[in-house]
Amino acid sequence: MKSPPFVAGAFYDLNKDDLLKRLEWCFSDNRIGPGVLPEKPTNKLEKNVGAIVPHAGYIYSGPVAAWAYLELSKLGKPDTVILIGPNHTGAGAEIGVWPEGVWQTPLGELKVAKDVVETLLGSSVNLMPDTASHIGEHSLEVQLPFLQYIYGNDFEIVPITMMIQSLEFSEVLSESIKKVFERFPERKFVIIASTDLNHYESQEITVKKDEKFIKAVISEDPKKVVKAVKENDITACGFGPVSVVLKLKLGKPKLLKHATSGDTSGDLTHVVGYASFIVS
Repeated sequence: MKSPPFVAGAFYDLNKDDLLKRLEWCFSDNRIGPGVLPEKPTNKLEKNVGAIVPHAGYIYSGPVAAWAYLELSKLGKPDTVILIGPNHTGAGAEIGVWPEGVWQTPLGELKVAKDVVETLLGSSVNLMPDTASHIGEHSLEVQLPFLQYIYGNDFEIVPITMMIQSLEFSEVLSESIKKVFERFPERKFVIIASTDLNHYESQEITVKKDEKFIKAVISEDPKKVVKAVKENDITACGFGPVSVVLKLKLGKPKLLKHATSGDTSGDLTHVVGYASFIVS
């Protein structure tokens, strides 16, 4: 079973050479990017870690995402990356786990960790083997070229979408991932939570709302994240995946970079907020 690159040519470049140049631009950008290229890790990741990253088109959020991938490159190479993102399409399962096979990008193929998937699916009736929730969904696919850029293609992935992002479902998914950690103690995992922050309001309003969301994430309390979203009408699309990473208690979240689409496009009337965190 193969997942083709559904959003290549839209969210990121379809041509391999163009994509590599775009990724280098994301890292090298010194306006909102880190301004430096990562070095390929030669050591194995020592402990399970998390990251929170945006998922818009690379020209908008790529430099912000690059901050998290730069930090991940410094920590070592994992065996498996579990990717958790929101379900934008409304299709498929409430929590949809891609069951097996490979995902393709212009940089090559990545194998799905079937044994990890089986452990997840066996841990809760709320997790379903599902492809419909992933078809046309961009929040996870846009992370793969970044991962391939820093790690190559010899690691495995587990793509998961969340349609229901309640605290209850975040708790279910986090407990299922903890069972994966317990079953495969010799493996090291990176857990990616994919979210953009506030959507389509002015730069001034979005920055204020984003700051409240960021403060809640740094508190390490998923309840505060959900409360901030609801009380301040923050349209962060992946607060459920963020809650999962916080519930895993992988470490203290560190904000690496916050910016908006307005910082790259120059249009400050209707912007989207982006932030990168490392959790280790």
